[in-house]
Amino acid sequence: MLGKSVRLAAAGIAACGILSASAAGATEAVRPYKASCIDNSFSRFVLRVRPTKCIMASSPSAPYGRAANLAALRWKSWGGSTAVASGFELGFHLPYAHIPAVVTLTRPAFVEELNIYIYKHFRVRTRYGTLSGSIQAG
Repeated sequence: MLGKSVRLAAAGIAACGILSASAAGATEAVRPYKASCIDNSFSRFVLRVRPTKCIMASSPSAPYGRAANLAALRWKSWGGSTAVASGFELGFHLPYAHIPAVVTLTRPAFVEELNIYIYKHFRVRTRYGTLSGSIQAG
């Protein structure tokens, strides 16, 4: 009886080792996709996975009229050639506007030094129009 318990325990430990090794191998093979968001001080890009809030513009020095201050982003798709989210465009003055917006990120480019993909193009659609641009980061 004791021998059977030891064999079952050894089989369980071996199975855990195989599962964790295959999970680790799968994790290493996955290259994450990231979005380029501008930090709150408008000085640099910050790379984020599925950001819930993000300031999008072609460069950190872009004027407010060529940037989108996005919040409450819910990503419907992520990690492929296109990422799509819905959320709100707040504007850059108080009180925030909370205008419904659809954000589309496209043209992922592989950055070898970081071993990730970065979406290089964005489009933000609201009822007032569309803002789009190519991101100059990465």
